[in-house]
Amino acid sequence: LRVDSPLGAPRLALRIFPAQLEEVTIFSPLLPDEGQPIMGRTTWIEARPGPNIYYLRIQTSGPMLLQPRILSAEQAQQEEITRGLILGAVLACYALLLVWLLALIVARQQMLHSVFLLNLSIVVASFLGWMGYLSEILSPTTIYFLGVANMFTAFLCVCLVLNRFGLPRWGQQLFILQGALYAPLFVLLFVLDRQLVLQCSTTLGLIASVFSLPLVVVVFYRQKPRSWLIGVILFVALALGFQWFLTVHTHLPPVDSLAKLFFFRIFFAMVFVAVTLLLIESEKQSQLQTS
Repeated sequence: LRVDSPLGAPRLALRIFPAQLEEVTIFSPLLPDEGQPIMGRTTWIEARPGPNIYYLRIQTSGPMLLQPRILSAEQAQQEEITRGLILGAVLACYALLLVWLLALIVARQQMLHSVFLLNLSIVVASFLGWMGYLSEILSPTTIYFLGVANMFTAFLCVCLVLNRFGLPRWGQQLFILQGALYAPLFVLLFVLDRQLVLQCSTTLGLIASVFSLPLVVVVFYRQKPRSWLIGVILFVALALGFQWFLTVHTHLPPVDSLAKLFFFRIFFAMVFVAVTLLLIESEKQSQLQTS
């Protein structure tokens, strides 16, 4: 990391996304031989004014796409406030959806509501793990397992929603094939090389996104205009997922902030669930009134 440290900045903050890695050590000009272990979401390092080069030694059996950042104390404080607002928004939306989905599960007893709840819980747990908020509870292996489970349950949600609005038979067969290919990864994650398994997982996610995007257009094009909003939000959520997979596979240049891209994926996932539930429940009420 090449850093031009300003005068009057005795300390700098180092942050790495994702935060959940096996081992990270930084070697600075002040400690060229010893190195300083990185612990937690933020590590403070002694700064020397002027241009300096910092070296990182990273051990990970998971993601290879990392985003290290060195910030001044003011930048770190401002980012911490922004992260706190994002965390509060995510947890508040999740709490509302949690109560709503639990009520629908008890009242309706439909698989779609249970899968929605499972996927949102996995997404929020992954978000907290990747941001480093649960580093003392969730191990790196658990985070990687949640990543595989996230993609599996996400495309199961897509399949159930599309099936409710008239998914063609060949589309159902594609989702069944994808599920059959995904299922062994949960076991192979603990048997084979984790990076290889996670690479297979993101590759399958990339392929699934490719065939899911046109399926959304095919299914919702034949629906009533009031249902198009679900299709539009689902299309945007899948497009963000597609961008994420291309970035992970380095087919696209890394964005300025992987954490913000991850947050937008979560945001659209929650909006998609909320809008889908609203329109489905509204349609049911209309059917009850007409009958």
